[in-house]
Amino acid sequence: DGPAIICIHDKGKSAAQFAELLPHLGPRVLAPEWQIDSEDSKKGADMTNAQRLKQLVDYLGIAKVSIFGIDTGAVIAGQFKHANRNRVASLVLLNMRSDYSEASYKKAVKKDPGIVMQFMLGPFFTYYLGDIAAPKEQQYKMCKNIGKTTLMWPLHVKGKSDKRPELPGTKIVFGMRDAMKATFVDSHQMKPEDLAKAVMKGI
Repeated sequence: DGPAIICIHDKGKSAAQFAELLPHLGPRVLAPEWQIDSEDSKKGADMTNAQRLKQLVDYLGIAKVSIFGIDTGAVIAGQFKHANRNRVASLVLLNMRSDYSEASYKKAVKKDPGIVMQFMLGPFFTYYLGDIAAPKEQQYKMCKNIGKTTLMWPLHVKGKSDKRPELPGTKIVFGMRDAMKATFVDSHQMKPEDLAKAVMKGI
């Protein structure tokens, strides 16, 4: 037995993104393949998958489901929660795109110097934060009223662990955490089994 968990992978990925985690997530976990054509949540493109998730949950006869979403998958999880508030037991939202070791960060920056800004403009921020240039009272709207949530985010600078709360990026992340009233987990370079344990604790 155990909680019913549905996993949603990132755009451009597949269910294989959960391969090392699934053995640790209990017997009632499902990691389907999602067709994510766009991550532009401002245009509502991802609502198609939120609707597919609703159909899946209905088909399985699950009254309340826990959802584990990675990056774009975390956006879809939030959209499903806002549209189906009574069908979600908990959310676990993981930023995996910006999780680098020092070596992998150097390699990524060498390949694309704009990689840092790409994650700042990624689906997590554009959906949950909104317009970073907007007045503060207009930000974080999609973080509110989403119930039991665990926000997992890698805290680092250039791949080296750095938990200083005064860092600009960390301030934004903690702003999301506070608006969500979420449990926060620093997921920087976590081993799969430890990552899975944190997910299960959040469920």
